[in-house]
Parts: sequence; structure tokens; C-alpha cells
Amino acid sequence: MGRGGLARKDSVTAANLAALGAERLAALLLELGEGDSAVRKRLVLAVAERGGAAGLIKAVDRRLDALAESYAEIPWERQKAYAAEIDGLRSVITQSLVPIDAPAAAERLCRLIRLAPGVLQRVDDSNGRFDDIFRTAVTDLGAVWGLMESPDAKAIAGEVLALVQNDPYGVCDTLVAEAAPALGPEGLAELVQRARSALAELDEAGPSRSPDGGRYRLLQALCDVADASGDVDGYIAVQMSDRGVQIDVNGIASRLIDARRAVEALTWLDDGAPGRRPIGDPSPSLEWERDRLRIKALLQLGRKPEAQSVRWRLFEQTLSVDVLRAYLRALPDFEDDAALDRAFAIAAAHPDATAALSFLTTWPNLRAAATLALDRESELDGRDYHALNAAAEILADAHPLAATVVRRRMIDSVLERAASPSYAYAAKNLAACAQLAADIDWTGSQWPSHADYVADLIARHGRKDGFWSKVKP
Repeated sequence: MGRGGLARKDSVTAANLAALGAERLAALLLELGEGDSAVRKRLVLAVAERGGAAGLIKAVDRRLDALAESYAEIPWERQKAYAAEIDGLRSVITQSLVPIDAPAAAERLCRLIRLAPGVLQRVDDSNGRFDDIFRTAVTDLGAVWGLMESPDAKAIAGEVLALVQNDPYGVCDTLVAEAAPALGPEGLAELVQRARSALAELDEAGPSRSPDGGRYRLLQALCDVADASGDVDGYIAVQMSDRGVQIDVNGIASRLIDARRAVEALTWLDDGAPGRRPIGDPSPSLEWERDRLRIKALLQLGRKPEAQSVRWRLFEQTLSVDVLRAYLRALPDFEDDAALDRAFAIAAAHPDATAALSFLTTWPNLRAAATLALDRESELDGRDYHALNAAAEILADAHPLAATVVRRRMIDSVLERAASPSYAYAAKNLAACAQLAADIDWTGSQWPSHADYVADLIARHGRKDGFWSKVKP
């Protein structure tokens, strides 16, 4: 943009492109289409829009048929263009077909979403590109159903269940919630009936080749219906209905708290599922969530001292800045300073030195963080690049020696493990240490100067050419 917010004459904007004229633009598009199949296919759909709903539907169906008949693996170099083609088709349906024929658009979106299992099986979607496209199509479908005048709620329920059952990759996780406004009470009831019938058929059919025979997806759909209906007891009933499946205690407690039923929530959090034995120990993340919900329930009941006790215990375990701030905010006046001193003492002695350093630099208490870095350098996890790099950057200005020690810990960890993919990070840390060296008084220090440290590195790891090739002189 130029001065005053005006676009330069040579910038690519809608106005500047329009100024080229229709013939020039048409020639450019034809040229682009010759070298890019995704552009060419998008142009075919754009031209089809001139034929009204019938012409557009015919062109969209042709592309959907072609995609459905594709079975070959998609090489990685073609995947970006393939994703652009699918997303372009989704855009045509939602932007061009919806305004002129919403029911036809909904039908085509259903067909597009049904392609997801076959597509995801044939691509490497580690970056989530295709997953995002199909999830967006699910959101679009719910919106289109909501736009339809007098939608057939029972028919929509059938479509929802069919899509959910044919969804091994989970792209339809939000479909029930997206479709709920169009389904209404009648459609949600129909969906429940169809899902229960499908579950009964699975039971009659016996064991399936798939791990759960599709049971999980059907049960999740019933849970989603309960959520859409605001039926907490219905959600609990579904959770309790299936044998051998671990119950989502935290999910149940969260919904009970939202329904202002905190006493029941605490019963679930403290005792677990009635009549069920716990399945293994809860993971740290589940236990964290359970304590967070326990605090919320206790506060809802006005049991503030108990909530504070849980907060403090949770802080001692996790060194969470957010938990400590919540604890301090709830203290009476003039008690927070003493509590904060106790918190810093707990952090300094915490068995996880890396977590303690991260807490102290995030709070921040940089003097305590620097002391911990120097006193417990050998305990820092040099593999935790994210935490240690963030701490070193925060410490650099006020405590360059501590920042250097932290960076050296990461360098040593990489080289000792011969972790060649991380050599570039180790080289960057060594360069950062060189910049910090001038700000450090090495006189009487127990730590070797930067030059001595580099010499020691050469002595210990001089043959690691992959690392030294990345180190700038």
C-alpha cells in the first residue's frame, strides 16, 4: 500500500486486475489453466455457473464422480494441488450453488464429505491440510441445512447418521452440533432412534473386524445429541451404557457443573463411575483437568478454603503460573507476599528443575531463576529446547551467565546424543553464547570462559563435522 492507504498501480489487487480488461484476463486465465490442472478444473466450474443451477450441478457432479472414482495414491508433490481442487469444489458449492439451490448444495456437500475416508487413506495428511478442508465442509453443511426452508428433519437425521458411521478419521466430530439447529427436537429424536437401532444391529451381528465395530462413533453421536439437547442425564446414561468402555468422568463432571449440579460433579470426580473399577491410573493431563473441575465445583458451592487447598496442591505438582495467580487472587489482603515466598521456595526445590526454571522465568523472578540455573545446571533437561530456549532469552539481559549456562546445557545435550537433526539449533545456541560472553565477568567464575568452552567442545566433539559445519567463525 502507498501513502494514504492507496494501492500501488503495480500491485495485484481486484481493481488493478479489472483494469486489464476482460479479454486480457481471459487470456491470462487460459494460460494459467494450461499449466495447472486445479486452476483449469476451477475455470470449468466457473464457466458452468453461467448455465444456472442445472449447469452448475451437472459440472459439480462430474467432478464429484471423478473424485469418487480415484483410487491411486496421491504423490506428495501433487497433494497441494489435489487439496486445492477439493477445496475449490467446496467453495463453488457453498458460494455459488447455495444461493440458487440450497437443498442441491447440501446434497453435494454430503457427497464431498463422504469422499473423506478414501482421500485421507491415499494422502500423507500430517500437516492436516485435507482434514481441515473436510471439517470446513462439515461446518458448511450444517449452515446450509439451517438455511433451507422447511427442512426434512428426519431425512437430515438419516444423512447425519450415515456420515458419522462412515467417518473413521473423525472429520464429522462436530456434525451433530452443526446440524442441531436444522434437526430441531424432532430430528434429534429421530437421530437417537436410528443410532440405537444401529447399535442393536451391531450387537446382533456379533464381533466385528474393526476394533469397536463402529460402536464408538454411534455412542459419540448419542452423546452429541444429549449435549445439543442440554440433557446432562442423557449424556451420563450414554456414558454408562456401554460395557468395557472407560467413562469420561471429567466430561460428566464438567456438564454437571455447567448445570449447577456441583455436588453430583464432586461425587463423580472423587468416586468415579458408580459400580465401575478404575481403568488404570489417570494421566497427568486428566488429573490436571480433574483438579481444575474440582476447584470449579467447590467454588460453586461456596467452599472456598477447600478450593484453595486444591489449588495449592495443584501448584505444588505442576508449578502452573495460572494456578498460582488464581490462588493469590483469592487470598485475604496482605497474605499474598508470604504465599508467594513459599511458592518460590517450592519451585527452587522442585524435583523437575526444567519446570522450575520455566516457572521462575515466566512469573518472573529472574534472580531466583538465575540462581536455579547455576545451582542445578546438570538437572536441566537439555532436550527440552522450547522451555530452555525461552528461559535463556528471558535471562539474557539481566543474567547473561545464567543464560549462557542454560544454552550450554542444550548444546551439550545435542552433541552428547549426536542428535544431528538438532545440530543447527546447537550452532545457534553457541553463537548466542558468543554474543553474551562480552557481558560476563569470568574472573573467579567456576564456569569456563567462552573460548575455553569452545576449546573443550572441540576436544570432546571435534569429529562431529555436521555440527561444526554449521558453526560460523
